[in-house]
Amino acid sequence: MSYMDLPRLTLLGRFFTDPSTVDNDPAHYEVDCERRSPWQMPNGQHRFYFKDVTIQAALDPNGNLVAGGDPLLGAAVSHDMKYGPARIVDLDVYQQGVPGLWGLNLRIQVSDTLSLTGDVDTPFLNSLRFTRVLPTRGWASWDEYGSSSFGGDSYACGVYQSVIRIPRNTWPNASGSDLLDALRNVSFIDPDGSIMLSLRMVLDGYQNVETDTTFKTGRMLATIGPVLDSNEPLRSLRCRWLRNRPLLQNTAEGKANKITSPWYWPDFYAAPFYFAQRPNGSKAIVIDMANAIATQTAAGSPVDLGNLTLQFDPYADPALGQFQVNDDLYGTLGGVMEISVSDDQWDARHTPVQIVTDANDLGGPVLWKENSPLTIAADLRSVMMTSEPGSPHSRVACRVWVGMWGEPHAPADLKVKVVPVVNGIQGATVPWVAGYQGDTPQAKGALKANISQPDRQGWATVILKAVKDPGYRTPYLDGQLYFIVVYTGETPPNLKQAPAPQESQISCVVWSRFQVNRDPEWKEVAAILEPYVKLFPYMTGLIDLSDAHTFQIFGTNPPWQPPPPSPPQLVPPTPYTLPDGKQIARGAIPFYMTRPLTDPRYMPISRDLSPNKMLTVLYFLFNLQQEIPVVPPQPPPGPITG
Repeated sequence: MSYMDLPRLTLLGRFFTDPSTVDNDPAHYEVDCERRSPWQMPNGQHRFYFKDVTIQAALDPNGNLVAGGDPLLGAAVSHDMKYGPARIVDLDVYQQGVPGLWGLNLRIQVSDTLSLTGDVDTPFLNSLRFTRVLPTRGWASWDEYGSSSFGGDSYACGVYQSVIRIPRNTWPNASGSDLLDALRNVSFIDPDGSIMLSLRMVLDGYQNVETDTTFKTGRMLATIGPVLDSNEPLRSLRCRWLRNRPLLQNTAEGKANKITSPWYWPDFYAAPFYFAQRPNGSKAIVIDMANAIATQTAAGSPVDLGNLTLQFDPYADPALGQFQVNDDLYGTLGGVMEISVSDDQWDARHTPVQIVTDANDLGGPVLWKENSPLTIAADLRSVMMTSEPGSPHSRVACRVWVGMWGEPHAPADLKVKVVPVVNGIQGATVPWVAGYQGDTPQAKGALKANISQPDRQGWATVILKAVKDPGYRTPYLDGQLYFIVVYTGETPPNLKQAPAPQESQISCVVWSRFQVNRDPEWKEVAAILEPYVKLFPYMTGLIDLSDAHTFQIFGTNPPWQPPPPSPPQLVPPTPYTLPDGKQIARGAIPFYMTRPLTDPRYMPISRDLSPNKMLTVLYFLFNLQQEIPVVPPQPPPGPITG
């Protein structure tokens, strides 16, 4: 169960990010939109990194809270900034709910002489909501300030889950920390020889108001645990779910979807949980409440929910346990609660579970309840594909875990549905009432999906295949967006009536077909780059990609080698080889365009330039470089004599 297993570390601090949101408005992708609105931080650089994050607490392999003495407690957690901070990037203007953190890594400073650094597999946001904070006026649409949010994002909350890969040769057998040694001993080692740790981050309280002292930062709560085996999900959980009780809605004719709950009813999110049997023979129920709870203020303390009782439903007695939601549960335990269960309770684990409160003014008494024992979890929720016939990127496999009562399950009626994101589809991140249309009719049928039956570990494979050109939504908006939903039963989900559970949905952009041009003219290249000039003002302030002379200078200089004199150990970047064997080994623009997607230096930051358009630009750069000779770096002038 990844980060919910033992030993477990709790990290707390803040994060910094400065995404420009000029590209969040579909209207900005229209060619005739000449005066775009500035939106939020138009000159943002899409950076993401930790600020003042430390390891607050830990549980040892037996589930005991470590009181002190271990050097890991209080250790700083930061990043290796060799290539700069990670980049936060949305998948699509119509799907801003699954932004990826590209180029993320973590460094744990164990002592003055030992630090452990590992790359993080690109995580994508999950379980996003905008009702984290109790409103100060009410839930009604006329006074909610946009889902009760002052400043929008300050009331949002979401989860990133992934794995950290720490090279085994950098992690000593005896680190001086019993906690780290225990993590090392139980964690899975990947085929490349890296020790894998599971990471879950809950982000909330982000402040986008420029006058606030915490501008561009938010709260970061993270949990690190072991990856126990190769079948474990990397970005999701093998678990069950406690679903939150909904807010009340007026369903009278003409008043549907109008929330009528009192202002003091907190809104919640679902909580993942599972029954665990530890190596020492103990049994427990483990619940992650970190994203499920509500807070009194943005990045503040949890709302007082009274005395909570965890119990089977309908077999309430004896209770599984009692607890309270408070700062200790959140900041010390990382929101992850572990309650021992008896043998009888373990034997009854295939029974629905619920959480009830003794408070009578919260819309209870049941606040969370297991509505279904079935879990469908997509391990990769964000996909980009090409549509060229025969391209290796026109076919993508995505793993989906299927469980019943938290155990692998193989339903006979498992199906998958592809839904083009058109006006009215629930789960898109733009207000359809503004007149946005989403996909064009050409998108229909361009993406096909098949699903295998789950194996004995509960894993099914969804095969996505682009079978025709999906076309463009606008000349600036390449490709089309699809939601892929795995479901059971005869009736497929209707996403115009209700969104699919975020945890089970895959979002996919399929780029339009584009023929690589090995001898393009500047006009064609300028047209490819024009959207980036328009949508990323900060980049344009550094390099105006619409200016041919500027493009020529930065496209041909400097050489990809250290200028003399340089230390011999400084190895120059490897030349980039085009499909026809030609090589590029100079130019700032081609250097940043040929970094891996996982490199934070990759350009464009948005990662939405299709491979064939990228190659066309690179061929133009190669041809340009043949016309302009290389000027070798000159040594510094000698001393002036006379």
